[in-house]
Amino acid sequence: MLIIEDLTALTRTEQERNRLTKDLLLLLESTGEGIFGVDTSMRCTFMNKAGAAMLGHEPVETLGRNMHELIHHSRPDGSSYPAADCPIVRACRDGTQGRLNRDVLWRRDGTSFEAEYSAYPIVENERITGAVVTFSDITKHRRTERAFHSLVEGTAGAVGERFFRSLVEQLAGALGVRYAMVCEFTSEARDRVRTLAVWGGTGFLDDFEYALAGTPCEALLDAGQGFHPQDLCRRFPAAEAPAKLGAASYLGAGLRDAAGRVLGLLVVMDTAPMIEEEFSLSLLKIFGARAAAELERKQAEEALRASEAQLRQAQKMEAVGQLAGGIAHDFNNLLMVITGYSANLLRVLDPDSPLRRYPAEIQKAGDRAAALIQQLLAFSRRQEIAPTVINLNEIVTAMYNLLHRLIGEHIELVLTLDPHLACVKADQGQIEQIIMNLVVNARDAMPTG
Repeated sequence: MLIIEDLTALTRTEQERNRLTKDLLLLLESTGEGIFGVDTSMRCTFMNKAGAAMLGHEPVETLGRNMHELIHHSRPDGSSYPAADCPIVRACRDGTQGRLNRDVLWRRDGTSFEAEYSAYPIVENERITGAVVTFSDITKHRRTERAFHSLVEGTAGAVGERFFRSLVEQLAGALGVRYAMVCEFTSEARDRVRTLAVWGGTGFLDDFEYALAGTPCEALLDAGQGFHPQDLCRRFPAAEAPAKLGAASYLGAGLRDAAGRVLGLLVVMDTAPMIEEEFSLSLLKIFGARAAAELERKQAEEALRASEAQLRQAQKMEAVGQLAGGIAHDFNNLLMVITGYSANLLRVLDPDSPLRRYPAEIQKAGDRAAALIQQLLAFSRRQEIAPTVINLNEIVTAMYNLLHRLIGEHIELVLTLDPHLACVKADQGQIEQIIMNLVVNARDAMPTG
């Protein structure tokens, strides 16, 4: 009976051991990192699927192989890699453990990749029996890291056009594509863009404008990013730029400001298909964030310059208005003398005298000049607005001769007045100025008559 109980307990222990071993193997096979074990002679005792895939082998092909020789054919510069320098060998021999190493590992087909790995000694009964190694492929991470450093160094201290030119050159180089360009919208409608910098593989191309309709860029306003790995011209037959450049693939992103508004676009194209979508999109995101910040700064600076120009123009107009007001007041004083003397002449001359027509014309001219003076004073804002009830037909009729001379003989002036037009309450000087502005604008719109 005791023997049966011992056998039962032993069987149960063996089953639990098998279950734990199975669970442990499943755990090791499920991880995305490469994991392998070696004995003290550096022979492989275990290789998980992820590790074998990174090295280009089947797991069974690595068993019993010398892992130092398998993954360290040579250093990146082509020189030999002594076993004494290998962290895995040191973990087996000296118990050195846990240090993160960056090195080049070699695949079965003779290609290499950048990897991070750590080696930990396996200790059993206080004796080192081997080592376990964890490693991962950091090629994409290192490419992104180098591209970011290149972006920072290439654009350091640069602004405006110099910044954008450096950015597209660095981006094209990092992604290994022929074309890269950054664009901004030409209007609030955001239906057309103009390039700020275009890299063409061997140098910069001339800037150009294009409409978004029918191009892959059109979707970036809403989608944010767009990726077309091949057949670009077939998918977008109306897009002129890809056809002209012979582009087969496309990757683009919208450039958004801090409020989320799309300011422009960052686009790369190539004459060959693109295959690394995840890496390319992540890199485009990094470059796009920097481009968006610079584009926002550029547009804010342009808006500030425009505001300053408007302020200077307003100050000029204010100065002109002050000058016009001063001249108008001085001229008005002279007119008072002219109209006063002409009125005296009309009073002393006989009503039937043929000489009366001369002072009468002088007085009419003085009245017309006085009207112009009122307009100058209103323009300079030194004349108070005086609304009165006026008849617009009478004002237009009175201004006919003046307007006719103003537009010239090559344009016909016709009055079409409504006899039942109601009166309005307004400042007569301002109404006359409005009418004169309208007539002058119409004249300028008809240069040939």
